[in-house]
Amino acid sequence: MEVIQAAYPSFYRGQTAKQANIAIGLWFDCLRDYPAGIVYDALKSAIIKNPKFPPSIGDVNAEIVAMRRPDANPDIDGEKAWSSVLLYIRKYGEYSDNPQAGIELRNLMSDEAWERAFRAVGGFYDIRRAESDNIGTMRAQFIRIYNSFAKTRADNAILPPSLYARIESVKSENMAKLTDNRPTRRLLADSPIPQPKQTEDKSEVIIAFEKARAAIIDSLSDSEARKQAERTKRERKRSDEIAAKRAALAALAEW
Repeated sequence: MEVIQAAYPSFYRGQTAKQANIAIGLWFDCLRDYPAGIVYDALKSAIIKNPKFPPSIGDVNAEIVAMRRPDANPDIDGEKAWSSVLLYIRKYGEYSDNPQAGIELRNLMSDEAWERAFRAVGGFYDIRRAESDNIGTMRAQFIRIYNSFAKTRADNAILPPSLYARIESVKSENMAKLTDNRPTRRLLADSPIPQPKQTEDKSEVIIAFEKARAAIIDSLSDSEARKQAERTKRERKRSDEIAAKRAALAALAEW
């Protein structure tokens, strides 16, 4: 804080000792994960870049991230990522034995945002078979998912490690609470369980509960399997319709 006060004396004129101590504690708590030398260099860089106003903790932290992780904010967005998908398809198609195709695909998939968006729109199979009126929707979905994940990744990258760990810990705790309240668990809790004979041996209770739970889980699994089969059937029907349209157009062209 003394460095900042020396660089911007007019901004801290009249500051009380209590205010100074609160500021020092906050700066220390936010930047304590980093070596003092890196923090000092980042502070000087922030001061030079913004000579009129004192840098905030976020400004200094951004400088630290830029020094330690120059790839934290890559110069790529959803538009460029989608273009890379189309370029790959034009070069190699849906499947290719070309070793270079595998190398390029691994490089693309190394970007987790790219992989998530790519899988969400159905991969090469659905992209290549999408009709012209659907490809725009698919493109918009890919870009939205990519940009959303990329922004979250960039926001997390600038967080100090200890703060990020605390945030993730809170998220995990909340996720565990949500999991406990999912419909499947409520269904298990509300489902009728055969009442065993009143006896000192409690094993009958456990057996009855396990049977009821297994039956419910099996019914849920069967439902998911039926949904998957229906989705597969619809996809095959759509592919057959597209193939039939193309064959008809080809026949008309020859005629």
